[in-house]
Amino acid sequence: MRRRTDSGFTYVIVMFAVAVAAIVATRAMEGNAASQRVVRESELLHIGAIYRDAIQSYHDNSPGTVPTYPESLEDLLEDKRMSTLRRHLRKLLRDPVTGEMKWGEVRVDGRIVGVYSLSNRQPQKQGGFSGENAGFADARSYQDWKFVHAPHAAGSVDR
Repeated sequence: MRRRTDSGFTYVIVMFAVAVAAIVATRAMEGNAASQRVVRESELLHIGAIYRDAIQSYHDNSPGTVPTYPESLEDLLEDKRMSTLRRHLRKLLRDPVTGEMKWGEVRVDGRIVGVYSLSNRQPQKQGGFSGENAGFADARSYQDWKFVHAPHAAGSVDR
């Protein structure tokens, strides 16, 4: 009879250890997911700035007296407006939040002045932005993080 009681007690201890291990594993996965999200947000801020700079370069290096913006993101890869080929971007970059190559485009008079992520998830980062990203604070979704070259105020914004 004594032997049967000991085996029941061992079973309870093993079940308790399994439950604790499951809780610890779940917490570790939640922490990992949160840290991956922070990394993706940081990548989005970096890649968005690259697109903003490429659009600015395209605009600032326009031939003639009237600067223009690209009609498509592919125009940033090969700017054929002059006799020599100019590349404002080496390749189109993936949106790190959605994992897709597709970006939302901010347009003025049919031309691209900026890009944004198509993710409707709420950003984890809600403050501490500086410079051109200062307007990203308290955004409801990543779509509110618009990486726009500023001197387009004369035209009407299309989306």
